[in-house]
Amino acid sequence: MKRYTNLIALALVLALGAGVAQAGKGNKADKPAKAGKVDKKDGIVGTVVKSDASSITVQTRGKKGAEVTVAIDANTKFEGVAAAADLKAGQRIIVTPNVGTATKVVVHGGKGDKAAKKANKNAAK
Repeated sequence: MKRYTNLIALALVLALGAGVAQAGKGNKADKPAKAGKVDKKDGIVGTVVKSDASSITVQTRGKKGAEVTVAIDANTKFEGVAAAADLKAGQRIIVTPNVGTATKVVVHGGKGDKAAKKANKNAAK
C-alpha cells in the first residue's frame, strides 16, 4: 500500500511539474511580426480577369479558387505596370491587403515582365 501511495504521489508531482512548465512557455501568437514581412494571408494572389479605373477582378488559385473583385483608388501603388489600365488579362498579380481598397498591386513574371519593366521605366520619366 505504501508503494502504491508513493507511486501516485510521484505521478502527481510529475504531472503538476509538466503543467507549470507548459504554462511558462507563453503563446507563440503573442510574438510580434518581423518588420518588412508580409503574411501570405494579407494578400490576394491570382491572375487578372479584367480591370478598370475603379477595380480589378482576380481569379484566385487552388481548390477554392474564385473571382475576387478588389477596389482600387488614386492611392493604390502599382509595381510592374504604371496603372490599372496597363493590366492585361492573364497576368499574375498580388493585391494587398485582401480586404477593403487595395494599397499595392504587384505584377509578377511571365511573358509580360519585359513590357511591365518598360512601362515602369517610361512612367518614371
